[in-house]
Amino acid sequence: DREDKELMEKAIRIIAENISNNEFTPQELASSLQISIRNLYRKFEQLNLSPPKNFIKEQRINFAAKLLVTSLTIEEIMYRSGFMNRSHFYKEFIKRMEMAPKDYRLHHKK
Repeated sequence: DREDKELMEKAIRIIAENISNNEFTPQELASSLQISIRNLYRKFEQLNLSPPKNFIKEQRINFAAKLLVTSLTIEEIMYRSGFMNRSHFYKEFIKRMEMAPKDYRLHHKK
């Protein structure tokens, strides 16, 4: 319904505003949305979404993917999308995009 759609748009906007903050948590998302952490998890489950922690990570990876078609270095992209650990970034990126950041960049360069 419209209420859910608005909540998700707001959640995505809040995550985007905090994308480079590697310490941004589902608790902070819940408090920004003015709902309890329990309700946040419940809402995500009702909407058949990944749990908030994974959802935030997905948003970070999608953001990184968008940046990969720019001329930023992969390291800059990693930090800008809130990852501090290179191997964790690569693992999560490959898990979601089915290719390494470098391959993604080659594949999607215009």
